[in-house]
Amino acid sequence: MNVNYILNQFRKNPAFYLFYPFLFKDYFEIENESDVDNVSVAGFLFYLSLLHTDYLTDTKNVSTESKTDKLFLIQNLTEQSIKILTTVFPKQSELWKLWAVRQREQHNSKEIEQNLLSETFTKEQYEKLADYKSSFGKAAIDCCYVLSSDKNKFAYDKLLTSHKYFSVAFQILDDLSDIRTDLKNGQFNYAVHIGKKNNHFTEKNKITQQIEAFYKTALPIKIMEEALAYLNKAEACLDGLPTNSQWEQVIRQKKNDSSEKMESIAIFFKVNHELSQQSQTKLFKKRNHTDTDLENAIQNGLDYILKKFNDNHWEDYVTQGGISNGWATSFIGYHLRPFESDRRIATALDKSEKYLHRFEENFSYNEKWQMEDADSLNFAFLFIKNPDTKSKILERLLKFQNNDGGFATYNNPGLLKQFFSFENFPHFDGWCQSHPCVSAVSLHALYENRELYPQEWNNLTRYCISQITNNEAKAYWWTNPVYSMYFYSEILDYICKKNESLSEFSTAFINQVCEMQNKDGSFSDTFGKNLFYTGYGLKTMLTGNTLNSDLVEKSAHYIIRNQFSDGSWTNSAAMRIPNPDNIIPEDESFAKIKTFGTDCRQLEFNRLFTTSVCVNALLTYQNFKNENKNQY
Repeated sequence: MNVNYILNQFRKNPAFYLFYPFLFKDYFEIENESDVDNVSVAGFLFYLSLLHTDYLTDTKNVSTESKTDKLFLIQNLTEQSIKILTTVFPKQSELWKLWAVRQREQHNSKEIEQNLLSETFTKEQYEKLADYKSSFGKAAIDCCYVLSSDKNKFAYDKLLTSHKYFSVAFQILDDLSDIRTDLKNGQFNYAVHIGKKNNHFTEKNKITQQIEAFYKTALPIKIMEEALAYLNKAEACLDGLPTNSQWEQVIRQKKNDSSEKMESIAIFFKVNHELSQQSQTKLFKKRNHTDTDLENAIQNGLDYILKKFNDNHWEDYVTQGGISNGWATSFIGYHLRPFESDRRIATALDKSEKYLHRFEENFSYNEKWQMEDADSLNFAFLFIKNPDTKSKILERLLKFQNNDGGFATYNNPGLLKQFFSFENFPHFDGWCQSHPCVSAVSLHALYENRELYPQEWNNLTRYCISQITNNEAKAYWWTNPVYSMYFYSEILDYICKKNESLSEFSTAFINQVCEMQNKDGSFSDTFGKNLFYTGYGLKTMLTGNTLNSDLVEKSAHYIIRNQFSDGSWTNSAAMRIPNPDNIIPEDESFAKIKTFGTDCRQLEFNRLFTTSVCVNALLTYQNFKNENKNQY
């Protein structure tokens, strides 16, 4: 019975195919609802027969024996379906005339599909194909109409038209997802047809490369917009009929699903466009650099960051939650605060702070991610100047403090479970435990208010001291602990002065960071040299009381030497997203860089996190040089 094929079709096609008549029964006055139950069973069996028929059509090289078995099964399923229908509809029923029409339409759809060619394609043909291929659904409408006592012809005609438009939209979306299969089988595909008209899919081989090239254009978005237009027509046809019916809900759900998919494709297109525009040419190639090179590197970096400013915010990193704008704007803005004497920067930061006001009820990864997190709150607090807003942010941030004194990124496992309902994660303890990388940044936020919240401050410092002294200053969301170590180091001197037993530990901690430096001045993660961490490594070394100027010089020159001609530094892919149930992530598990899913590193497609950290580190280095001219 080709069970795997049938199961795959069930997964691929909507669940409502199993109870199609119930989508339309509310539009008609049907006295005996058990009749609708029987029609649904008959429809399910007939649907199975169509799946097996499609299998024979779509599958090449089926053995004679298998084909015979399949035809026998199709015949039996069809007979059983009709047998059940005859218990509901007598021989003289109007249904059987309509049934004959639907069978002719189903048969004609095969002929239309076989004769559909790009060279002679018309939209009218395609609409007829989609309408005829969905005869199974129209038969469900026929059954409800014939069973009704009111014989509402107005509703019947409107539903058939609505169903036609829905079917065209469904066919367009189906073609968009079946490009690879249809290219291999030589079947007509609307998305391929549009692609060919725009000089895509011109080669028989290299299917994967051609599909990738196609999705890097605006064509998939235009095709999806066309499908949405048909769905809007399908919904508009229901004017004058009972509202909020199951059929109307199906249309709206398809519209929502399509809009989300279109947004994902738009993100893919946008990210690839940004990547294609980025320079791969190094600006400063020599090994040692002058003060002029240093100043130019800073200014070129700032120019790049301003060029990427989107009217009132920045965007970077792409995950299954989309592109970050809230968290990204706060993070980048925080690292640009030292440059606000530059009028251009000050203007951008002022606009950014106003933009972040829209997050006041939910500081999160982006505007659509409806889960507040401690890291977004952290950087919003550090970036925003408004005292009242900062006070509100801090109150909300403290809700993420765990009993051990550390801060978790998320504090609502129930909400996480809702969001990941399509996954099978056993728990979300990994994302709700205390994270050293988040707690290290929270340390900065609470430092400013330690007298206002003495208990919370003491609990956090106790957690941080434990992490540092036990060599556990790791980073949950980042691929190198130097991220956490930098944020710890900024406050560590204050903590050590308050605790005599740690008086010498601050220097030892900075020395530990120095030991992580490579011979060329760079810092690395498991996957290679990384400029994001080199920037933080440089800043960490500059916080120390005893300074190794040679190590500082090496890192500064490494950063300058690796700047691109457009002013940016390369994508670091420094952020990782462990599975929510992962308590202690292993670095080796994050080799893949993806834009969706967990257990992977993320694409920093705009290079703004790395670039903002690098210019900030170079400014810190420049200021230090100016304050210690005798040493240089």
